[in-house]
Amino acid sequence: MPAKQINFRYNIEASKGVELEYEITEDGWLTEGFMHFPDGCNALVYARVRLGISGTIVQVTPIENDYIALNDANFPFLIDYQVHKKDKILVEIINYDSVNPHQVSVIITWASERTLR
Repeated sequence: MPAKQINFRYNIEASKGVELEYEITEDGWLTEGFMHFPDGCNALVYARVRLGISGTIVQVTPIENDYIALNDANFPFLIDYQVHKKDKILVEIINYDSVNPHQVSVIITWASERTLR
């Protein structure tokens, strides 16, 4: 089963926010997500993952309509969404730290077939 990891890594400046976008290149399934918050984030950096599927926005991070904010932590989560070519993965990161930039990573796994764990 072909699979690939889509890596969103961004150094977010102090008091800034960004929404990163990736367009799906072929039909398949999103199966897993992973977020890494480095030491020093101190719950000041928020992140969430949403999908743009056929014009509808769907949140896939486990806390509905909310963000994940951690410090020195890895946060794995399951995803079970079928996606099609041209659908989008949207990763939003907001840095509420008014002094320091932070580099947060979000990795999403795409697979050609559905896998349940």
